[in-house]
Amino acid sequence: MTDKLRALTIDRYGDINSMTVKELKIPKDIPENFVLIRNEFASLHPADEYIYMGNFSELRLSHNTLGLNGSGTVIKSGGGVLANSLLNKRVTFMTYGPNNTGSFANITIVDANCVVPIPDSMNFEQAAGAIYALTIEYMMNKIRKGNHRAVIQNVACGYIGKAMIKYCTRNGISIINIVRRSNQADLLREMGCEYVFDSSEEGWETKVSLLAKTLKATIAFDGVAGEMTGILYDCLCEPGVLYVYGLLSNQPCLINPMSLIKEKKIKGLTLFGWLNKLSILKKTKLVEKVARLYDQVFFVNYCATVDINTFKDTLQCYRDRKTNSKILLRTRGI
Repeated sequence: MTDKLRALTIDRYGDINSMTVKELKIPKDIPENFVLIRNEFASLHPADEYIYMGNFSELRLSHNTLGLNGSGTVIKSGGGVLANSLLNKRVTFMTYGPNNTGSFANITIVDANCVVPIPDSMNFEQAAGAIYALTIEYMMNKIRKGNHRAVIQNVACGYIGKAMIKYCTRNGISIINIVRRSNQADLLREMGCEYVFDSSEEGWETKVSLLAKTLKATIAFDGVAGEMTGILYDCLCEPGVLYVYGLLSNQPCLINPMSLIKEKKIKGLTLFGWLNKLSILKKTKLVEKVARLYDQVFFVNYCATVDINTFKDTLQCYRDRKTNSKILLRTRGI
């Protein structure tokens, strides 16, 4: 095993030009319940952009390394029942917190609670984005547990949004979809999506609210934040719950205090917290389910596969055109 960790790091958050690949020393003693993963691939997530642009300081990783999810093989354990059980397993993983190193690297040190074995039917490219799929499984878990029959979501033309449309349709759940541009609305309608609203059009909020009442939509997912949080909350039927899982607006959630005097709730949605509560068996079964449904629901259409060393050159493609612009990073052997 190599004793060097080569990782994409950032010296000054908010300054893309300060990104460099650095060689770091792997500690001899890995923390208990942590594992060392030899990486194969990683995928760029919207939260990665929030971090390197200077937001979400609580998610920053050790040595200012970057990358929140990936795939690879566990090659060393720091000890503990869970970490030891993962040794030599092919896995998908997410990094979370200052004791972890990023996935945009040849090696990652990561909390074993955020590592899940993958079945033989899933390759490393698919596994690199499996965390997206587990986020969708978490959303569906909320829908099923609350016995909700209709959903509202924004960012509907993103990967999670389109997969949610497919998943809800398979399960007979109505889904109201909000996008930001007319071309995104056209894409969803071409998919056969029935309920699509363009937030750039005047009066869209009233139309969504009326349809939500007709369908009795009692759950919503907000990946935008800002004023969108209050709009979705107001559109929900009572008793309802709104889950905030992203902040594409880069703005705090805004809501009229008088709107809170209703039988509705606003909650955060954190995948890490959910995975941390699940047994390794349950997490493994979830990934096996993702593998079975990959082609029908969870397929990721990457616009490019690049090496870590050329990552900066590819970033502008992602930042200019997030729709259909998922990037896969080849990390082994850098």
